[in-house]
Amino acid sequence: MRYKMRSNVKAIVEGALMAALFLLLLFLVLYTPLGTIGFIVLPLPFVLYTARNNVKNSLLLGFVAILMMIPFGLITLFPLTLYSWWIGLVLGWSFFKKNHPLLTLTYTFLATLFYLLLALLFASLLFKIDLVGELITLLKETMEETSVLMGDALQNQLPSDFMETFLQEFRLRFPALLILYSFLSAFIIQFMSGKLYRRLGGETAPFPPFSELRFPRSILYYFLASLLLLLIPNLQEMGWLHVATVNIFTILYLLITLEGLFFLFYYAKEKKLGRWLPVTGFVMLFLPPLDTILRVIGILDLGFPLRNKKGQG
Repeated sequence: MRYKMRSNVKAIVEGALMAALFLLLLFLVLYTPLGTIGFIVLPLPFVLYTARNNVKNSLLLGFVAILMMIPFGLITLFPLTLYSWWIGLVLGWSFFKKNHPLLTLTYTFLATLFYLLLALLFASLLFKIDLVGELITLLKETMEETSVLMGDALQNQLPSDFMETFLQEFRLRFPALLILYSFLSAFIIQFMSGKLYRRLGGETAPFPPFSELRFPRSILYYFLASLLLLLIPNLQEMGWLHVATVNIFTILYLLITLEGLFFLFYYAKEKKLGRWLPVTGFVMLFLPPLDTILRVIGILDLGFPLRNKKGQG
């Protein structure tokens, strides 16, 4: 009985600290230039608390966090708090269960995507707000301001219809971008919270090294199939088929590129080349002319048993 009371007191004290930490992160998101980074790490207090306690206590922590927002006039940020609590609950529960890191990443990615889709649906049905349209309007205003600041130097280098084409492509590929954002944010919060959780004495396996990662070969077949579909004349007139094909191709396009990067990590490890090759590959990932090399390597790695020829040549 005494141990149980001590455990409950510890959970209450830790919950109060985590609620205060969440409130601090919320202020950082609102009032500092670190807003974007702060948004990504907002679920961190909920992750740590759920991993170290149980789901029932985490439910109570979410309620306490919402109550603490009221005196500071932050109740309008309820959707953001709900998002942080939801992601923290899923990720922390997976840490608590000691799931494999890739399974945990899958859970966190799906939870993030589910919440974002639900937010888009509620905004549209309940408040008649087109969040995608609002985001495109914001992008357009930002691009116009950038164009004014850069002056004629930028305008002379870009096609006259660049802005319109870019915004059309953004709307077309928004589903793929939403999926990619969900995956990236899930990876970042899991990576950061996993490191911190282990430093606090928790037990959770780190991510496998990039040199051991490899996508299934079926991705290559899907990539080639979507590429062939894009070559169909008048595909743009086929409505949903065009949208689905473009978004599937966009996702697979990036996965193939990442496969090439993973192979460079693998090759550098096998040949003991140090870090210069992986670092070079990572830089190439963000340079459009050079990322094609990574894509070719990724296609070769998936299409041929390059990694199975260890020790040959």
